[in-house]
Amino acid sequence: MRIFKCKKCHHHLRYGTNDCSICYTPSPIANRKWALPAFLVVIIGLVAVLISFF
Repeated sequence: MRIFKCKKCHHHLRYGTNDCSICYTPSPIANRKWALPAFLVVIIGLVAVLISFF
């Protein structure tokens, strides 16, 4: 399922692409390959900090 669209040409983007394959506009930051793992690391870190306070 392709949930991201190009801002310029509205082409549906695959997950992890750095730019649109039609107009070569950079894809949104959330569509980058490193975005999901980085988000998960931050969430796990926040949960660990909250658990250490209790």
